[in-house]
Parts: sequence; structure tokens; C-alpha cells
Amino acid sequence: MRTRKIKRPEWADRLEGLRESLGMSQAALAKKLNVSAMAPSRWERGVHEPPASVFLELGKLAGKRECWYFWERAGLTRRDVTSVLDRPPARRTNHHVEIAVPPKLPAKTTEPLLAVPVYESSLPVGQIGPARVMQESVSQLVVVPRSWCPNPEKTYCLRIGTNRMAPMMRLDTIFGVDPTENSIEQLLGKIVFASHPECGLSVSWLQRFGNTNVLVPENKDDVPHYMHAGDEWTMEGRVMWWFSKGP
Repeated sequence: MRTRKIKRPEWADRLEGLRESLGMSQAALAKKLNVSAMAPSRWERGVHEPPASVFLELGKLAGKRECWYFWERAGLTRRDVTSVLDRPPARRTNHHVEIAVPPKLPAKTTEPLLAVPVYESSLPVGQIGPARVMQESVSQLVVVPRSWCPNPEKTYCLRIGTNRMAPMMRLDTIFGVDPTENSIEQLLGKIVFASHPECGLSVSWLQRFGNTNVLVPENKDDVPHYMHAGDEWTMEGRVMWWFSKGP
């Protein structure tokens, strides 16, 4: 009696083809993706489908020609990215796009994902001196669950440029900003992104002592910014979430 051969799903064939095109063994791919040594074998046999976070990483490995097959398996659509890149002023840029994987993405998520731009700043965020957010310069995109962004069309990211918020936010941490939340009264007690024409761009806790609003750093070795009457501090938005690479 012949045993009927079960046809592998397309994603298994594509995954094996990608691995072979990269000249990697299953063990090397497992190490690259930080998964168990047996995981690639189970994927290529079609026994288990990779989680969304792995499909996102496979897209990064695949390059421009093949990336969208894997990213769409993760739930990311071209429309998600286009809706971010087409909004002014990013429309006028010609930048390299890299997808970063959010932390703790559920293995079998069905939640829509959103690509959020990471803007450059003229001076590192947290460093004293005149600075601005350069929304004409998108360095990369980060992919996060859409529910993380109450206002997805306006949400953007920046990178921490100092240890002002350490150890909670280390140097080079990416943080997401919702610019629609910019009322001091609503932001009290929260982490905010603020700007000043001379002091620059700051991520801090917004607190009130007496009648004075204060931008308080997490790092106790750094100095707070006191917002006296007539000061030119502007609340740019609420810091909703942040993440950074492991050590």
C-alpha cells in the first residue's frame, strides 16, 4: 500500500529556497533567527508554520525582490507601509527602508501590523542644543501592532541619543510618539517628548511641583528642566512605547 505524499505548503518551499539561496544550513538559520535548532526543519517540512516575528526577519534576509512574500505572511501589507511613506513630507524622501521586529510579538498573532517611520533629528534626542525633528529623513521603519498606535497616521518614532532616561531607556532606544496628545494637563505624570529652541529635544517625565511644571529625567545624574512662565517648551507628544536591542 502506497503512502500518499502530503504536499508542503508554499511558505515551506519558499523558506527552504531562501535558506539555500543564502547558503545557510538549517542550524545556521536557527542561530541567525535565535530559535531552536529543530525549528527550521519543522518549518521546511510544513509541520509548524513560523510565527509572525520570524516571517518579518525572513523578509529582511530575503532582500527587496522576495521580502514582501514573507512580510505579508506576518500580516504586514504594502498598504501599511505605503500609507506611512506617502504622507508628507516623507513622500519626498529617497531612503533605505529596514523593518525592525517589535518585542514580544505573539507567535500566532492575527492583529494587523503597522509600519511606523523612524525620523532623524538634527541633534541627538536628549543632548542640549538647538535641534529639530527631520521628518523629511526616514532612517527606517519599525513594525508594531496597530493597537499600539491610537493615531496611526500621525505616529512616528525617534531614537534616544543620551542616557537621560537610563536605565529605563538606554542609549539608542527607539520610542514611539503620539503627537495628538500634547496638552500639559493631560500629560502630567506621563513620559513626554518635548522641544525647546535652545535646550533641544527631550524625553522626560512630566511632573508638577507646586505651580511649576518640570521635565524630570529617569537618570538621577541628569538635570531636570523647569518650565517657568514664558519658557518656550513645547509638548510634542506622549511617548507611548519604546524598545531597544538586547545587550
